[in-house]
Parts: sequence; structure tokens; C-alpha cells
Amino acid sequence: MMKLTRSVLIVIESLALLCLSSLLFGQKIEIQKEGGVTVVYNPRIPVPLDGFSTQATLKEELIIGEESDKEDYWFSYLSYLAVDDSGNIYTLDPRDIRIRVFNPTGKLIRAFGKRGQGPGEFQGPGCIVITPDGKLFISDVFNRRLTYLTLDGKLDKIISLKTLPRGVVKPDSKGFLYQHTIAPANGTMRQEMIKYDLDLNPILKLHSCERKKEQGVFEPYPIVYVYDVTQDDHFIWLLTSTYEINVIDPNGKTIRRIKKDHKDIRVTKADKERYLKTHSQSFLERIRFKFPKFYPVCSRQRVDEKNRIYIRTCEKDSKGDHIVDVFNHEGRYFSRFSVPANERIYAIKKDKVYCILEDEDGIPLVKRYAIKWKEKIGS
Repeated sequence: MMKLTRSVLIVIESLALLCLSSLLFGQKIEIQKEGGVTVVYNPRIPVPLDGFSTQATLKEELIIGEESDKEDYWFSYLSYLAVDDSGNIYTLDPRDIRIRVFNPTGKLIRAFGKRGQGPGEFQGPGCIVITPDGKLFISDVFNRRLTYLTLDGKLDKIISLKTLPRGVVKPDSKGFLYQHTIAPANGTMRQEMIKYDLDLNPILKLHSCERKKEQGVFEPYPIVYVYDVTQDDHFIWLLTSTYEINVIDPNGKTIRRIKKDHKDIRVTKADKERYLKTHSQSFLERIRFKFPKFYPVCSRQRVDEKNRIYIRTCEKDSKGDHIVDVFNHEGRYFSRFSVPANERIYAIKKDKVYCILEDEDGIPLVKRYAIKWKEKIGS
């Protein structure tokens, strides 16, 4: 009887260790070929990758925008930022129509920009990107054009966008453009992801989706596309209704789909009440809010210079910070870290994370973190 009891205990201990191992390290990542496309199936918990731990942290290094006593060191509003190979930070202030450039220590190097319709002037700049060939690319939504500048602010060229629907565009290294558009269509809101050639002809419709549009109804947390372009001209996109990352090669072919098991985050009554408090009473009286049952799977996506993919999810940690999932260039989910809920990631480069936020007084700030991978495995 005693031997039998020991055997049973050994089996129970083995099962316990197996369950613990599964919880700590997740299930095995599965990679398959489906219709000529590599599909990567990732578990909910990150799987260790040689050289990195599964848990990373952010260490705050720099804040820009607090020195209101210095000219051009503060912002009226911040909509976008970009970072060059030297770590210089380019900020876009669409309210002041101002582009400010700060060096890696936060010192202002230069500032330029002017409201207008002439060369080098802007009306509604939407995003700022540093192209692989070292140009500053600015999408001007209201002037319906693209402006290319040198990194010191000198005009390089202007491309009219009047033949395209309104929407922010992003370039690849060859000058092809990717655009996400949202427009009403027969009682629906239609979204499309389109690629254009150098003459602004549509050459590829990557994806489209529609949802019913109700008059006088506002939908918090809508389903949208999040996307980025890699330095080697791969286009990475995701529709936030499902955790499936699509990788498109420069020829427009889907070469990889990256899937991850995830937990649906329910929109609670408290969440709804907190959201409604951010709107004026007059607006609440005119608009009916239609909350989804669950949050979108994510709110933002970025790719670094090593083609690692970062997904800012709607899942929160114990402190209420949002969890960011990290995938390597093969689509393997290997690590995660957290970022404060009020901070939006706009660039990740050389293990640095660049965020835009507003402080308690509503003052826009830029914050830079260093990613600390904790203990590195196998290094």
C-alpha cells in the first residue's frame, strides 16, 4: 500500500510540474504552411527565445516638453514623432504647425514649419516619417499633399494627393504609398487598406471591411487597422477585431500570418462610466453611445529596425498598465512589457521606446524609455 501511495504521489508531482512548466513557458509555438503562407500559432504566454527573457521592463530615460520657460521646448499639441538612426527625435505639432528636432539628450537642435499652402508650408500635417533614404516625410491631410524634406528642414519635393481619398499615408523606401481610408458607403462605414504606385495609381487592395453606421450614434473603441512599414519594405498590418498579424512582401504577397491566443477583455460598466466622464454634458445629450461587448485586441502596432513587432494590447497588468506583446522577425511571441495606459507608443528603435502623453494639466510630453530585457537567456 505504501509503495502504491508513493507511486501516486510521484505521478501527481510530475503532473504538477508539467502544469507549472506550461504556465511559466506557455505552449509550444507551431509553424505551418497553409496555402503557401507561413502561419505562426503563438500561445497566450510568451515562449523563451535565446538571448531574451520572457518579461521585460521599461526604464524612463528622458522627458521633453516640461521646460515651458524655453522657446520651442514645449508643445501645443503632439500628433506624431519619428526617430533617426542617431537617436534624434522629430516631433510634429499640428496646432502650432511646428516640427521640432531634439538630440538624444533632449536638447533642441532646430525648429521649423509654417502655416500656409506654399512650398514647405502646412495646413493639417497628419504624420511624420523618416524614410530609409534619410528624408523627412510629412503627410498634409488638409493640403492634400506629401512633403519631403531633408533632415535639416530643407524642401526636397512635393507630391499632390488630390487624386486620392483623404487619409494618412505611409511610404516605403521606393516611394510606394500605403493608405488607410475610412468613408461612409450606403449606410455603412467602409475601411480599406490600399497600396499605390509612384504615379498614385492603386495597385493592390490589401483588405477592406464595413460596419453599419447609425445616425446619431458614436462607437467608442471601434475596430480599425493598425500598421507599419519595415525598413526592408514589408508591410505589417492587423485588423483589431482579431489577433492576426499579416506580413506582406514588397511584391504585395502575403508571406506570413502571425496568430496569438489571447483573452477577450470585457468592457465593464465602470469602464463605460469612466469613458462618458471625458465628454461634455451637451455632447452626451446629442449623441448615443454604443459600446462594444469587448475591447479590440490591440490599439497600436510598431516595428523596430530588427523587424521585431510590438503590439500594444488592451490587456492590463496588475498596476493598470497596458501590456505590449513582442514578436521576433519570424513571428515568434517571445517577450512582453507594460506601458502606462495614458502613453501612446510612436517609435521603437535600438531598444528605446518613444511615447507621447499628456500630464495631469493636459501638457503634451515626449517620453523615452530603455527596454530592459532583465536576465538574458543563453548569452
